[in-house]
Amino acid sequence: MSSTSPITASDDATPIIFAPTYSSTSTDVRLLELPPDLLALLDSLTPAAPLVIRAPSPTSHATLHTADRTYLLREVHTSNTVLVCDRAPHEWTVRASTGTYLEAVPSAPPRAAEILSEVLQASGYDGDEATMDVDGRPRVTMDALLNAVPASLAELHALLRRMHAVELDGEIRVLEHKYVKDMLTVIVSTAVIEGWDLARMRFRATVDAAHEYDDIPEPVVRHLLCAFAVDEGGPVNADVADDFEVALSPSKLVAHFAECVLSEVGSLGSMSYSEFETKWIESVPEPLTIDPAAIEPFSMISDNRIFYLPPSQLPGTVPDRLRALFAIREHWPRELLIARVRDLAPADTAKAAEQMLLKHARLVKADGSVYFAARRDMKTRR
Repeated sequence: MSSTSPITASDDATPIIFAPTYSSTSTDVRLLELPPDLLALLDSLTPAAPLVIRAPSPTSHATLHTADRTYLLREVHTSNTVLVCDRAPHEWTVRASTGTYLEAVPSAPPRAAEILSEVLQASGYDGDEATMDVDGRPRVTMDALLNAVPASLAELHALLRRMHAVELDGEIRVLEHKYVKDMLTVIVSTAVIEGWDLARMRFRATVDAAHEYDDIPEPVVRHLLCAFAVDEGGPVNADVADDFEVALSPSKLVAHFAECVLSEVGSLGSMSYSEFETKWIESVPEPLTIDPAAIEPFSMISDNRIFYLPPSQLPGTVPDRLRALFAIREHWPRELLIARVRDLAPADTAKAAEQMLLKHARLVKADGSVYFAARRDMKTRR
C-alpha cells in the first residue's frame, strides 16, 4: 500500500493517510501521559512556575518538576501501535507512530540529597572569610544546583535548609557542623544575656546583638533562626522579610549539638552511648538540656552503642540504603526502618514508605513484634 493511500474501516469512515515524511522508525515523537493534577497545571503555567524536565546525566532517569513536586518519567510499552495524527475536516494524516509513551509518577527526588552532597562537597564554610576566595574551589550557584539536582525548587530549598546551606556572595556554601554549633551557642548565649525568650526571637535584634559578640553574616543568622524554628522553615516570607519573630525549638537545637558529637564517627559509624551522652551534655549551652527523643531521626541505639544515620548522608536509592542499614542490623523494628527510608518514598507518609519497603525487604515476626529483614537477593537488587 502506498504511504499516501487512505486506510478506512468502512466506506463511510474518515480516511487515514500517511504523510510523505512519515517513518515507522522515527523517534522524533514521544508521548507523555499526565495525571489530572499535572494536566490542570498546563492551563496555568507561567514563566515563574513552569513545568521542567531534567535528566542530569545520560544514565539517570528523566524527571518532571512543578514548583514543589517531582515526578519520575517511566517508559511504558503499549500492546498496540499509537498513531500521531493531524485531523482535517475530511481526513486524518499520520505524522508519526510509536509503541511507547512516558508516564509521570509522583516520586521523591531521586538521589537528590546524595547528588547535592557531591556537588557541594568542596563548598564548606566555617566562618573564615579567607575561605571565600580559595583558588580552584568551584563556585556553586543556585542555577547550577537546579541543573544538577533532580528536584523541584521547593524541594531543593528544603534539602539545602536541612544540610545548612546558605547563599553567601552569590554562591551556595554549606555551614560546617562545628560552625553551626558555635553560632547557635552565640545566639542562645546572646538571648540569655539580653534576657530574651527563645520562643520570641526577633531577627533584626538578633543580627545586631550577634555582631557585637561575633561577626556572623546576616544570611547565616536568618538561616539559623528559620532552620531551628518550631515551625518548619520559620514564618511565612522569613527568607526575604527585613524583620520577623520566631520561636526557636529547644529539641532542634540540642539535636544539632548531638549531631556534632556523632559526626566524629561519620555516617553509619558508632560510639559508646555513655561517651556520646557525656560529650552531648557538655556541649549544650544553658538553659538548654538534652532530649533523647530529639536524636531519633538520625541515630539508632543498639547494645549500648549509638549509630549515626543522617538521612542526607545515607545512600540515595532504596536498595543501596537497605544494604547499608541491614549491614549494621539484621532485623529492624517495623516503625524504625520506615523512619529511615521515609525520605525516599513517593509521598512523605509512613504508609507510602512501608509499601515501598515491602517491595525490597521482607517482614518477619518474632516475640510478638514485626520486623523487616533483608531479602535473599538483596546483594543484587537495583
